[in-house]
Amino acid sequence: MSNPASFGLFLSGGASNTNPALSTGGTISSKQVFSMSATYSVGKPPITALEVIEAVGLPAATDITLAFSGNTLTASYAGNTASVNPGAAGLYTLSFASNRYINVRITDAALIGSSVASTVVQFSFAKNALFSDVSSDQATVGATELRYVYFKNLSPVAVTNVRVFLEQSAGGDLFQVGLTPGDLKAYSSLTDALPLGPVPAGGAAGFYVQRVVPENITRGSSENIAQIKYYVSVP
Repeated sequence: MSNPASFGLFLSGGASNTNPALSTGGTISSKQVFSMSATYSVGKPPITALEVIEAVGLPAATDITLAFSGNTLTASYAGNTASVNPGAAGLYTLSFASNRYINVRITDAALIGSSVASTVVQFSFAKNALFSDVSSDQATVGATELRYVYFKNLSPVAVTNVRVFLEQSAGGDLFQVGLTPGDLKAYSSLTDALPLGPVPAGGAAGFYVQRVVPENITRGSSENIAQIKYYVSVP
C-alpha cells in the first residue's frame, strides 16, 4: 500500500534545475517542492539515520516530539499521536487525523530495533517554493508569472484519479492551475479540482501554475501563503 511519502510535487526545467523561476516547462527536475519544512529545537539534534522530509497540515511553530523505540517510530504534540512500525529502510508516513501527517525516510535499517532515540522539531511553511515575494514594483503595476510543475508518483503501483486544487493566499494575489496556459482556473476544492488522470508507477504528470498580482495591491504579510493540494486514489 502506498503512503503519502510516495507522492510529491517537483519543479520542471531539467533534471538539475533548483531555481523556481526557471521552472517554466521542459523535463522534470529532481528538486521536490515541499509543504512544510522542519527545524530542530536547540539541544535536540536529529536522530541518526532518520530524515524528516516534510509535514502537511500541522500547526506551525509547535514542538513535535519524534521518538524511536524498538520497532516503533512515534510523533506527538498537544495530545495528538501518530506512529508507524517500519520494516526496512525507506519512506514512511506518520498520519494524524484530518489529513495531517509527517513524511520521513529511514536511511539505515540498523535504526530499527535500536535503543531509544528522540528529538523535537518545529515545522514552518516552505515559502517561495514556486514564486518570490511580491515586490514593490509588482504591487504597483501588477504582474503575471507562470510556472510548470509535476506531480510525481514515487510508489511501485499506478495511481488513479489524481487531482490538484488551490488554497489561495490572503494577500490579494490570485493563483490558478491548468493543463495548458489557456485553460487556467482557480480550482478551490476537492470537488472543484484539476484532473491529472492516472499516473503510472514512477511516472509524472505536469500542470501549469499562474500567479496574477493586480495593480495597486497592498503588499501583505510574508505569512500569506498559497498552497497547492492534491488528491490521489490508490487501487
